[in-house]
Amino acid sequence: MNIPNDPQKLPVSVLDLEARSFSCFRRYDIKTLGDLVKFSRRELLECRNFGKKSAALVVSELAKFSLVLRPNGPPRSLYLSAQDNIRIQCGFWLEQAKILDVDVSDLTALYGKNTGGKINSGGGQ
Repeated sequence: MNIPNDPQKLPVSVLDLEARSFSCFRRYDIKTLGDLVKFSRRELLECRNFGKKSAALVVSELAKFSLVLRPNGPPRSLYLSAQDNIRIQCGFWLEQAKILDVDVSDLTALYGKNTGGKINSGGGQ
């Protein structure tokens, strides 16, 4: 396999992985190997349906390109720009809407702006 000068620019589709890994990548807006290596193994394991086997496969596939995941450590948000943080938060809320089978706009009815992230029970607040 010929590795380009900057393998981080390659799309994640070059990796030989299962569909669940690519689903996780879509949730986290991971499009390139460079995007992927910004994540730690622990962060990927937090993604729904992404388990230890998927993580091990990602690690072995990245090794083919001499790349590694970010070490577990401080939250990734400390290293991200404000734009990246917003993009990840949007992905999180879209995923919550899918899980709850509701439209994203309906989440405002469940999660109030002033509730500290707690579900609004509609109890006369």
